[in-house]
Amino acid sequence: QMKWLMLMPIDADKLYRKRDEAQPEKFTINDAKPKLEVKGDRIIAQFLRPVALAEGQSYIIRHLYYNLIAFKIASGSHLTFEDVTIYSLPGMGWLNTGTTHHWRFNRCRIVRREGSRHPLTTAADGIHAGESKGNVIIENCEFTGLGDDCINLHDNTWQGGLKFGDHDKQLKLLNCPKHRLRIAAGDVLRFYNADLSPTGIELTVAQEPIYDGHPNAYVNSTTTTIDFKQTVPRSLSYLAIVANTRFATDNVRIANNRFVRTFGRGILYSGNDVTVENNVFDRIGGNAIQVQADIVDLHWAEGVGTDNMVIRNNRFSNVNPSGRWEGAVIYTGGRLPWGPMSYPLFKRFLVENNHFINPPGPAMSFTASRDMVIRNNIIDMTNPLPNVTPYAGTVFNALCSQVRVHGNLWKSPQPESYPGGVVFDPDECEQIQVDSNRLEIIR
Repeated sequence: QMKWLMLMPIDADKLYRKRDEAQPEKFTINDAKPKLEVKGDRIIAQFLRPVALAEGQSYIIRHLYYNLIAFKIASGSHLTFEDVTIYSLPGMGWLNTGTTHHWRFNRCRIVRREGSRHPLTTAADGIHAGESKGNVIIENCEFTGLGDDCINLHDNTWQGGLKFGDHDKQLKLLNCPKHRLRIAAGDVLRFYNADLSPTGIELTVAQEPIYDGHPNAYVNSTTTTIDFKQTVPRSLSYLAIVANTRFATDNVRIANNRFVRTFGRGILYSGNDVTVENNVFDRIGGNAIQVQADIVDLHWAEGVGTDNMVIRNNRFSNVNPSGRWEGAVIYTGGRLPWGPMSYPLFKRFLVENNHFINPPGPAMSFTASRDMVIRNNIIDMTNPLPNVTPYAGTVFNALCSQVRVHGNLWKSPQPESYPGGVVFDPDECEQIQVDSNRLEIIR
């Protein structure tokens, strides 16, 4: 009785994605709207548009996504979840909204119950924060078989059409539902240019905004009218991006966890002052770690960049068979409705002492980044995934500066095919220093 959302290839025995086959990550079928007919113990689906299914291949039929949350947190503080196990859920494990701060997860697990034939544990994310006040610790946890990202921590932004108001201290934000920025009197809103470069403009909210939503203030078409204590500068663009500084998902530690055979990404993050260390990422469907600022039309807008991130002593094995974001294991970059951005949103990264095994694309891909140190990592290409790309195993740089790559070891049985190394365009990157790296040929 539920509408089908998507189909995902799966190993019918193990109920996980097959490692040895290059397959599409998923087929989104919302536009195909299959007509469903039940005959006895069979369901006959007739698609309005073709879907390139392979005969003999098994698929998960996704019909649930955000339908139920195990734990919803709203503006709490000093919370600990310890020794919690989630076996199966048609939604998210944990969802935070508001100004929650000082929250910790220890020895929590999202795993399939022994003997269960449920192909997914959670339909959506494991731990998700649309905004918070940070100070998060996630350690000694396990994430297996999730339908989407294991950990997704970010703060929301807005971009949808800025218009000047009825007087010089008022703005109207078009297509800004109430939950997008959660504006309250006294909040300080920070404004960015359309490429997420800073404008230097911050305005203090004078009173509760007025929401003109149809049928309610939580639909995407809502217009939010805000009065400020200061005069609104006329230099602001219609395409300006806004963030509420009351939220800051900063000061995060993600350590000693296991991410195994999930269908989304391991960690999706946007914030500052974060350490990701001593984790195991094994057969993650998408990127193991994705650090980005992302605006997708009116669907979502997340993050304004990341400053001060440490990624060390992690093991990444057979990650990203779906080939998302060029097949990268660690991906750093931004996305706007009209394409990637060039302003350096990602700064001061240290990536050290990690072990990458069979990355199909770049082991590390950095875009719009600066002041990055990549050292003492091992990139092992001895048994490449079937969707391997020409940049497999590389440290890939685009629109980057002040990047040092040194002391790393590449292992490869075919140096002519998978040489590893560092990739950058000298016309768009500067101050790229590469030294003391080695290539070891495995016979």
